[in-house]
Amino acid sequence: MLHFTLLSAQPTNWRKAKLITASGEPLILFDRYVRHLIRKGISNSTGSGYMGHAARFIDFCEAKSQKGFLLATSIYDLALEYEQYLLHEDLDLEGIPRKRTSPTSLPVIEAALKHFVRIYEAAPNIDFLAITTKIIQTTYSPNAQAKMKQHSLLGSVIRGSGEQRDRSKAGLFITIKSNRSQNTNAVKSFELDSIHLLFEGAKLHRDKCLYALLASGGIRTYEAEQLRIHPDHIDIKEQKIFIRSPFLESLPELSLDEWESLHWKGRSVNEVFLVAPWKALFFKHLDDYLTHEYNPHTDHDFLFQILKGPRKYRPLFTRCRSSKIDNFDSACLRMDIVPTKQSKLHSLRHSYGDYLYNWIPTPSGLGMPETYVWHNLGHADDRQMPRYAKLNIDSMNEKLRESEALLNNAEQIDTNTLRIEHYEREIQKIKNKTLGKVA
Repeated sequence: MLHFTLLSAQPTNWRKAKLITASGEPLILFDRYVRHLIRKGISNSTGSGYMGHAARFIDFCEAKSQKGFLLATSIYDLALEYEQYLLHEDLDLEGIPRKRTSPTSLPVIEAALKHFVRIYEAAPNIDFLAITTKIIQTTYSPNAQAKMKQHSLLGSVIRGSGEQRDRSKAGLFITIKSNRSQNTNAVKSFELDSIHLLFEGAKLHRDKCLYALLASGGIRTYEAEQLRIHPDHIDIKEQKIFIRSPFLESLPELSLDEWESLHWKGRSVNEVFLVAPWKALFFKHLDDYLTHEYNPHTDHDFLFQILKGPRKYRPLFTRCRSSKIDNFDSACLRMDIVPTKQSKLHSLRHSYGDYLYNWIPTPSGLGMPETYVWHNLGHADDRQMPRYAKLNIDSMNEKLRESEALLNNAEQIDTNTLRIEHYEREIQKIKNKTLGKVA
């Protein structure tokens, strides 16, 4: 790179990475980017790669500013120029011959840059052009600097305009848009009929317990991993689970690095509506896990713990994401299951939504109203549901109890059986109605 030096970006220590300016000071915006990835639970290999992609993009922007090309340019326009540079330029920023980037590499680069853009948008007090403060002061007049801010993404945010921000939803790059649209139609839910096999394929009681919780509660993976052995989180006697923000609780037992691994997106309700048949399996595997693997003699009360390695018995959410995915894929492989490529553990959340909306048996038929499904998934944005729809908690729990009774203590889901039993009940209703009229 021409204008910056990237330090400590190897997979083993990328969390300490720094991007050093020509004056020898760390770039604040890059520090925030690193902390953002830590909170996201990015794996070591992915984090290391993202550091390099973001640093090279920042260096590219610096080179553009050195030549006076940042005038009236947003960060999104720079991303498009960077894409063209990667795909078509034969010389790097130093004039040295380079190998063009393959289009197949663009999705990873774009993912790294989209995280960077989010940090930029979340830090309106830090101007992207401040990276080149010294250059701007010596090259541009105050009037030119004002125009830069007027046309920059920061200016758009200040004015309340959403034109620039909307582009991040569609992606930063053009070349891979067709691939992205195909991926959105891919199946993301785990096969309902195979979920019980996933539990069998898991070697550890901890993983059986975790998978059963994700399937029965539809919660996000990080929400499950941040669950604590505490009455406010788990009521074993009543068989209830509650998800609460970790940032509203005191957690002095966590180190700074561990605390930065916490994550919270928000939920509309704290209570988790556990569904049969996986609800019973969760509490069964929970008992096995607490009996055989869980270590209660630690300085924290997080339920799920790391069970191997130098960080044994520390909270599971601090472990790299790739190792948890490897455990998940191994459990699938043992049972000859083909897992989804897009969402892995998160696919169980999709399955929960699919099951609740289309298959869960109720006295009135298969599936529950969309409003109930959205509430059960814990979406914090009520705009996803009709504004007039309100959830009655007692009614919801009553419907789940009715569903459990109809499943009659089954330990697995067979969608064909659910369909047959539903039609048999409907036929019986017609017969009863007919017999009533004859009588």
